[in-house]
Amino acid sequence: MATTSSFTPTFWRQLTSPTVSTILICGCGGGFDFVHSMLLYRELRELGKTIVICAYSFVEPNTYSSSETVPCPVVWPLERDDTARCATGPSTVVKVVRAGVNHSPYYAPEHHVASFLDSRFPDTSPHTIYACNARAFTPDELTAFYTKLVTDHNVDAICVLDGGSDSLMAGDESGLGDPIEDAVTVSAVASVACERLQARVVLSAGFGSDRFNGVTDAASLRAVAEMSKLGGFLGSVSMEPQSRAVEFYRSCVEHIYRHQSFRSVLTGMVLSAAAGEYGHVVPENSASRDTDPRTCYVWPLMACLFGFDARVLHRRSLTARWIAGARSVREMYERLDAGRRELEASKRLRPMEELPHPKLFQQYE
Repeated sequence: MATTSSFTPTFWRQLTSPTVSTILICGCGGGFDFVHSMLLYRELRELGKTIVICAYSFVEPNTYSSSETVPCPVVWPLERDDTARCATGPSTVVKVVRAGVNHSPYYAPEHHVASFLDSRFPDTSPHTIYACNARAFTPDELTAFYTKLVTDHNVDAICVLDGGSDSLMAGDESGLGDPIEDAVTVSAVASVACERLQARVVLSAGFGSDRFNGVTDAASLRAVAEMSKLGGFLGSVSMEPQSRAVEFYRSCVEHIYRHQSFRSVLTGMVLSAAAGEYGHVVPENSASRDTDPRTCYVWPLMACLFGFDARVLHRRSLTARWIAGARSVREMYERLDAGRRELEASKRLRPMEELPHPKLFQQYE
């Protein structure tokens, strides 16, 4: 039964409402974004919720194929009008991935999450993950696919997981991270036309980890303040080191790493923060390209979940407005570039934002 305590974040009250039976959990657009849903999975399952997972990560679905014993069917082939994109861009098909399908030894988190869930919950195996590439869809395409999932699975709520905070960037900040993938997801979740949907939640995990991607902490915190003012902030919760949520998440990540060579820096930051690490820490089992101590600055906010209303986030997003109606990924990037250049020409592009330095307050002494 859902609690009514005022200390319970609104996003958790929404997801655990007795009237919510099935939840669609999606990655926002990063490689391991959907993996962060393991912070919620165990608790939601024990509350009797049915969970549908769509990875929406950086996997190429065609790296998965049917094995002799386990099929890997295409469930969503898309017609694409842009022939250049069709020739050079990633596949916009969606495949159903279960443990036992053929997969890459380098990167196959969808397969490994499915096999992890099979090992933890054998009574409901085989578990299914929808695998699709976050660098392949336009907002209209993803809206259509999510509408199908909501209809096919009788979904009552959608919960999007973003690793980092670049999904909160409106588009006028000095650095945006990976704005297209996140804006496509937020647009799609906000646009699914289904009366049965009771909640559309975006959760940020690893808050502050997008520094290496040009997103400043000040811009991220300002975004939280602006979402609060707009009525779209749905609360936050900290992950305690010995909590069942962190234990389940850590076990899942360890399972993934036993079976593939790719490592996620952001996931390492979340686990390091949950364990009490602080400062210039290079997380264990991190990929080599993003382990500069100057950008790997671990702090407690990385072990928190911040919740937001996807519809309010969508209305606030300049990027979402710019890419609306685009018919190809290439066109979305062109529109983003044009929008940013217009802001710069009109001097509305924000300078690099920084948190106050102690020296700033010396003038008041």
